[in-house]
Amino acid sequence: CNEAKKNAPEVNIEAQNSNEKMAIAVMQKHLDAISNRDLKTLESTLSPKGNMQLILPRTEIIEKVSGFMEYHVEWFKTSNWTLDSKIRNSEVGENLAMVIVESTYKEPERDGKPYFNRMIISYDLKRVDGKWYIIKDHMSSIQKSTDIE
Repeated sequence: CNEAKKNAPEVNIEAQNSNEKMAIAVMQKHLDAISNRDLKTLESTLSPKGNMQLILPRTEIIEKVSGFMEYHVEWFKTSNWTLDSKIRNSEVGENLAMVIVESTYKEPERDGKPYFNRMIISYDLKRVDGKWYIIKDHMSSIQKSTDIE
């Protein structure tokens, strides 16, 4: 046991906490940008290398930052929705992170009735040149108002 401890790499807890705080701050900035329909801020949270995947139910994978942004430009054109999001948990490594978010999308009226979609979204982040960026968004619907009819 003592031999294993001697050979184990030292973990800098302060650096790890700082790294985690930075990753979570970028994640919150991303979530706020979506809620505020802020395309410029949203794009600033995405990989500068252009690698991104958006995975939605019953949809082919949307590749690249450009595809992600095109999707959001169209979505943001409609203004009758709100999105409330809460970070549920995270796992942050030295260069990769995973964050699970619970979100509820709402429209005051869709087909004459209030509409909601409760979702769980997993995000992957990657550290590039010391900064965190989102590289994957995988959404799964948990419950929709249309499921209850």
